[in-house]
Amino acid sequence: MKFTFRNAFYLLPLLLFLKSHHAQETFHLNQALTQAISHNKELAFARLEIDRAKARFRWSGRLPNPRLELNGSSDHFGLNEGERNLQIAFVQSYPRTAALHSETTLRYHQIALAEAEIRTKEQALAARVAESLLQLVATEHFLEITREHIELDKAILRSLKDFINRGEASRLDLAQTELKLRHLHQQERGQITKIKQYRLQLHQLLGLPPEPEVFFRYDMNLPEEKPSSPLSEEEILSNRAEYRLAEGEIRAADSALAHERANTRGARKWKAILQEERSIDQPEGAERNTFIGVGVSIPLPLRQKNEAGIELATINKRSAEKALEALRFNILSEYHAAHSYHTDNWAIARTADTEILQLARKSYDDYRLAYLDGQVSLLQVQRALEQLNELEEQALKATVLYHQSQIQLRRLSGELLPPAEQ
Repeated sequence: MKFTFRNAFYLLPLLLFLKSHHAQETFHLNQALTQAISHNKELAFARLEIDRAKARFRWSGRLPNPRLELNGSSDHFGLNEGERNLQIAFVQSYPRTAALHSETTLRYHQIALAEAEIRTKEQALAARVAESLLQLVATEHFLEITREHIELDKAILRSLKDFINRGEASRLDLAQTELKLRHLHQQERGQITKIKQYRLQLHQLLGLPPEPEVFFRYDMNLPEEKPSSPLSEEEILSNRAEYRLAEGEIRAADSALAHERANTRGARKWKAILQEERSIDQPEGAERNTFIGVGVSIPLPLRQKNEAGIELATINKRSAEKALEALRFNILSEYHAAHSYHTDNWAIARTADTEILQLARKSYDDYRLAYLDGQVSLLQVQRALEQLNELEEQALKATVLYHQSQIQLRRLSGELLPPAEQ
């Protein structure tokens, strides 16, 4: 087919639609976590600490700068015979090799500490993103249920007005229904406000501008099978960034202690000397002479042996060991408590989502069939439907609680981040 400007005119709306549809990006949980880890502004700022640690490591273990010393003297205020002395010295300090090596080792461990600290912040950020995403999707579901309740109460309100006109219902029932309808409208406005806030919060966490708006999705389905058995202690601890950070702090404290011990004797100083002298000797008179020599300065650790630095480094190491022990206990205790809570919430959610809802649906169907047979009134059928909607809302709350406990369990086990970010 020959392409003409008329074809382009007809294709333009389609192209604009496809462009707008493509611009509305959709984020599922793993996609949102990946986006947050790579684009979060606060996390990007915190990663500069790794660059600082690498810079300190890159320039560690080097000799200090040498010194150039100049000394001059004369007898101008003495006999004033023209005698003078000029000395030039080149001084270089040589710390012990163990001190230089321990400094390099300490800086290396500080890099690992900075990386572990960033990893801890990534896991904390992932938990915030997952919780906000779950709350957003759950609030959207609650909003749908609220709107269903509103439509149902509007239908009940219309039926009640007809019943009142026929003298079959009381105006008190009408007032109660109107009051409930106003409460539902207020609840709807509150849920819409929460949705906006959760969206803006997710945009901020993911490093996205407020506009354009993107879609967020979260799988709210309940698994058919019971949650798996708890992980082993080794799996839990190896996945927790806080535990690896505490282990790194012990290694850094051990390196700091070795560095303090290596600085017990201080640094030796070597000096290369060039001296020129003009003196008056009898009977020869004025003479010039040049001296070349070397000197060494060796510190004697007789009074100060860096005891304070060694003692503080030892205390810091013991403190890091105690902190690791306490952290290990807390991690395992929190994980097992969260696993038990997660399993219980699964059982509660499964019961609320299957057994209770099935009974409510059966009750509604029975009322509907009885109404067709003329055994119950329309108001009773509407009340049964209202009860069904309320039970659906309770089932949704139980499902949300299950997913919240799942997020908490994955955070405590260190498995919240997607595999590409582990």
